[in-house]
Amino acid sequence: MAPRRTGSIPDLGRATGLWRLRLRARSIGEQAAILLYDALSWLLLPVLLPLLGWHPRLRGGLAQRLGCGLPRTLVGGERQPVWFHGASAGDLKALLPLLAHARASGLPVVASCWTRSAAEFLRAQGDPVPLLRAPLDLRWAVGRVLEAVAPRLVVAEGLELWPAWSAACAARGIPCVIVNGRLSPRSLRWYRRFGWLFRPRFADLRLVVAATPGDAERFAAAGVPAERLQLSSSSKYAALEPLARADPRPPRSGSASDPPRLVLGSLHLAEARQVLPELLRLLQRWPRLVIEIAPRYVHQTRRLLRLLQRGGVASRRVSQRPPAGLVPRVIVHDTMGALAQTYAGAVAAFVGGSLVPHGGHNLIEPAARGVAVLHGPHVEHCRAEAALLAERDASFMVGDASQFGQTVDRLLADPTLAPQAGRAARRVAEELATGAERITLLLAPLLIESAPTGSAR
Repeated sequence: MAPRRTGSIPDLGRATGLWRLRLRARSIGEQAAILLYDALSWLLLPVLLPLLGWHPRLRGGLAQRLGCGLPRTLVGGERQPVWFHGASAGDLKALLPLLAHARASGLPVVASCWTRSAAEFLRAQGDPVPLLRAPLDLRWAVGRVLEAVAPRLVVAEGLELWPAWSAACAARGIPCVIVNGRLSPRSLRWYRRFGWLFRPRFADLRLVVAATPGDAERFAAAGVPAERLQLSSSSKYAALEPLARADPRPPRSGSASDPPRLVLGSLHLAEARQVLPELLRLLQRWPRLVIEIAPRYVHQTRRLLRLLQRGGVASRRVSQRPPAGLVPRVIVHDTMGALAQTYAGAVAAFVGGSLVPHGGHNLIEPAARGVAVLHGPHVEHCRAEAALLAERDASFMVGDASQFGQTVDRLLADPTLAPQAGRAARRVAEELATGAERITLLLAPLLIESAPTGSAR
């Protein structure tokens, strides 16, 4: 009997047919997933609308969230803009170097955000960028905005992956990119649990610039093709190198004209409650110490002031003059955008979101000012930066409030410890400041590829 031939034309036709069936089944499955997501979103809409109208962090721009009332400045016209999206003020701040480079290259830009503080931050820039409040993740709302703005490319910060938004961009051939990508093990487990909805959306991403090798591995596990993954330090550090070089002031160690300062930046209320007894003890032990606190959310300033008052700590807002005859040694910042400047010249800076499980906030901002960095054990969002600072003896990890107080005591008692750590921290910030340049180079091919035919590039 003649041997059976493999790879025959009938076999090839059968394989091609099976491949097409699989593609069709996948397409039907993806559409069914989005339809189910749409239905769930509609059910939640009666809850979301009052929340967006009332919540102090989210309210404002409700019409734009529904795809209505878009300003004329947002319409891209013949030259489609690059759309930069960040959820919070910190996210938009991280995108500013990339946005500025796009504008300098002659490309129109649009920015979107979720929170009020982010909108206020962007409007406060010297050269404001056309801004919209991000549409709700409903296909009809997202579709209206995409049709009006007609972006050539969507660049999102961190992990802003919304199913309806991503599907609407894919349907219109608009490439989506994630920069400064972070994906925790916990988030990966969540995305895998709903893989029927999210895995196609991860697969649609044209580029993911991950913050660490671990993040890149998790993005790959979530469905991003390996050839679309790149690594880079965050673009948010681009603006910090000039600050570090331009502000060489040493930490204030307590001379007669310059009292020592301790800064607590991006502090959550739960953290304030934990460290309050230690702050009171430090003020008593170090009579000239000045403590400046920047709450994570400006709208919580009143609650923070009441908390300090109940704890027996006299304090004032930075926007208020001190009462006559009384100069409180605890100052609470109630304005946006001044934290980086506040760090300058401090003996040490504690960065919040790290004593409580919020993942930690920007450790490199005080480092760029040449300040010794303190943080808690919860640094999931900045693990690579925390490891680099620790490796260079530029930071101090404090496990609880008591250890926080003991570490501050050491820094105040030893006139050489804080300056050494501060110099090491500054060097780390300078090394990380090249992230925006690398990300810009990675985005360049996509910007050229997505440019409309005949437009200036």
